[in-house]
Amino acid sequence: MSPTAIPRHVGLLILALTATRVVAQAPVERTPPEAMAELEARLRRQIVEQGVVESAEQLELFCGVQGESTIRFVVEEGTLVHEGDLLLSLDDTTLREQLATQEQACALAENALIAAKAAAEAAKRRLATSLPVAELRLKVAERTHDRFLSETGELATEGQQLARVIAVATQRIATLQSEPDSSEQNDALRDLAVAEAETERAEAEAALQLLMDHIRPQETAARELAIAEARLALTETQTVAEAAVREAEAEVHAAEASRARALEQRDHLHTQIAACDVRAPRDGIVLHAQPRTSRSSSPAIAAASKVRERQPLLTMPNLAKLQVRVRVHESQIARVKVGQPVTLACDAAINQRFAGQVTEIGRTPVPTNFLTADVVEYPVVVALSDAPAFLRIGMTATAEIDVSN
Repeated sequence: MSPTAIPRHVGLLILALTATRVVAQAPVERTPPEAMAELEARLRRQIVEQGVVESAEQLELFCGVQGESTIRFVVEEGTLVHEGDLLLSLDDTTLREQLATQEQACALAENALIAAKAAAEAAKRRLATSLPVAELRLKVAERTHDRFLSETGELATEGQQLARVIAVATQRIATLQSEPDSSEQNDALRDLAVAEAETERAEAEAALQLLMDHIRPQETAARELAIAEARLALTETQTVAEAAVREAEAEVHAAEASRARALEQRDHLHTQIAACDVRAPRDGIVLHAQPRTSRSSSPAIAAASKVRERQPLLTMPNLAKLQVRVRVHESQIARVKVGQPVTLACDAAINQRFAGQVTEIGRTPVPTNFLTADVVEYPVVVALSDAPAFLRIGMTATAEIDVSN
């Protein structure tokens, strides 16, 4: 009901006052008791209220764009359309600008991911090359240790050689000293040979002592130090290289997540741009959605008007399935039950009646305006058994609800 229309109860009151004035001027005629009884019986059996024809199946199309948008184009109300036809278009200029910026962000994220993957591969190559080198250095240090300090190594061989020199010199001295006395000249030669052998033995003993007391301990410490340093270098190389690989892989994961977010935002903008064009999901008639709490009679859906996300934009009623939404006064709503038969009539065909049935009773009252603020009515939905061909959405219908059962 528009704000300027006279409410039904106000109209009935005016009609009653007019009739009272006419009756006061006319001769008084008493209603026969039989007619009064029939009228009272009828009022007990029926509730007569007004309703509006509407579609029983109505497809609502909502705004799918976030925030506030401006309507650029909308089809005229009542237009017959086919599936896929453009019904309404929202201004997508800002969204397309955001998409262009997001495309650049996606390209930067892709480049960052490529660079992160290259860095990760380089770190893996460094690990693959530096680790074998460090392992080889440790092996060299261990081999050098064995070459010098093992039982068959250089120091052991040198010690054995010195021991043989000492043994040979000792044997020579013993042999020379055991020879019988001879001429003075021979004695002098023998003494010289003994002295030379003793000198050779002493030098060998000194060299062996030096080898055992100083050279071997020093070489042992040096070779063990080299092994320890090589092992430490191997551990450090492995730790640093593996840490570099993990850090590079973390950078790759971060770059992948950044690219995924950029692509998701880009896809979201594509979805939002696509949502700016509302197309018909099926063949049918298009109606504009009306504001739920507006007192203005101007259309809410029009070019250049603002809409918000989830706001109803258009409706596509199913013309083949109609029903009547009746407003029942609070004083009568308790008598109405689901399943009660209803007889309906429209001004478009006064003499033609058609049948219906109560299928739904509202639990909250119908919204009012300033003219009907004190009138409380509840919606009652009446399904039509066989809707006549002349019936159209929006027609006013008179409903006689049979409340006798």
